[in-house]
Amino acid sequence: MPFWYFATLVLGITESILCRGSGCAWTYASTALIALSIVFSVIGLVPINNQIARLNPVAPPENWLALRRRWDRLHQIRIVVLVAALVILASG
Repeated sequence: MPFWYFATLVLGITESILCRGSGCAWTYASTALIALSIVFSVIGLVPINNQIARLNPVAPPENWLALRRRWDRLHQIRIVVLVAALVILASG
């Protein structure tokens, strides 16, 4: 996924630079949302992923279910932001 996030961001930045006309605001907004989702993933989701990956499956800590619920909630937010970026880009 890091490759696809980076590639999408680079393409969005490139399109924003090359953009001419009235649809540029849509491209800027979409690119900004993609950048936001990347930052959000690195700050919010990756640390939880790393913590869950280190868990012992035989004897998980008591907070493992809370970690999973938090990750799910943050992932839902990320998906909403990415869908919004797609809809905005398609609108432009």
